[in-house]
Amino acid sequence: MLLVLCDKHKEHLGFLPEVDSVVVGEFERVVFLRKGTNAKIYEGAASKY
Repeated sequence: MLLVLCDKHKEHLGFLPEVDSVVVGEFERVVFLRKGTNAKIYEGAASKY
């Protein structure tokens, strides 16, 4: 699957190479197990890590 991101999204995700892969995986698990997208879920998961 090819994912094309705009420059704004690329900028927001630019920190990922600096984060431990275990943390990124756990964040992904927490966020995407929920139904749909919700800013509060992202903020809660981000503050946890």
